[in-house]
Parts: sequence; C-alpha cells; structure tokens
Amino acid sequence: MTVRYALAFAALTFAGAANASNNPAMDAAVRRINDQWAHIRYQVADRNEQYRQLDALAGQAAQVSARYPGRAEPLLWQGIVVSEEAARASVLKQLGLARSARDILEKAQGIDPNIADGGVKMSLGVLYYRVPGFPIGFGSTAKARAARGGAEAGPERSRQ
Repeated sequence: MTVRYALAFAALTFAGAANASNNPAMDAAVRRINDQWAHIRYQVADRNEQYRQLDALAGQAAQVSARYPGRAEPLLWQGIVVSEEAARASVLKQLGLARSARDILEKAQGIDPNIADGGVKMSLGVLYYRVPGFPIGFGSTAKARAARGGAEAGPERSRQ
C-alpha cells in the first residue's frame, strides 16, 4: 500500500468509530465531516475543486471541534481534513496546513490516544511520513513509526 492511500485506508478503517461515543449529536456531526471528506476524496476529480471543498470542510470541522471541547473525535476528523487539505494546497500553503494538522492531531491524541482504535496515531504517522524532514519541515520516518506505535510506516527513508 502506498503512503498516498494510507491515510484514506486509516480513515475508512476507523470511520465507524464516529458512532462510538455517548453523544449522538456529536457522533452525527463527526459522521457528516467523515462522509463529506470521503465524497471530496473519492468523487471530486479536480484537484483545485478538492482543495476548495476541503478548505470549506476544514472550517466546518473546526466549528464541530469548538462545539465539543475536550473531545478527541471531532479533533481527529478536523486533523484528517486539514491534512488532506495540505496535500491539495499550493506549495506555499502546504507546510503551514501540515503543521496545523499535526497540532490538531496531537491535541486529539492528548485527549484520547486510542480514539478510533488508534486512528489518531495512524493519522499522525502518515503525516510525519508525508511531510519533508529538517530543514524544510517536521517529517521523520522515526517519528512516523513512533506515532504509529512502532509499526512500519513504509519503505525506509533517509530523513530523520
């Protein structure tokens, strides 16, 4: 499996976890973010249109996260959306969005590191793997493996 599809696989693997909390309203809001993300990711063909829609969805996801402070589920999906937005953004915006996604996902991990059966760890691992390493970015194969609990993050890469 390529790294490009790892995030999508991870998202689909733990998508059902959106219904696992004790808050049905939050679950419904998170499920809508999940469903919209999947629609954009798999049914919108134009990269620029994907970016535009992901940008709007990131705003919606931020509102859901703000509505449910202290809950990891909305933060996880906000981080996934912002990470996907970073992948579609212009070169000048990619790193800033990736940093935002990292910060959001780390906040979710701080609340509940096991949310969505480890989905936050998988998402952080993929993000660390996809972002360039020092001196350009914060990416690191070692951090990717650590975030994923020591699981393989893909082929060995020479960055630290």
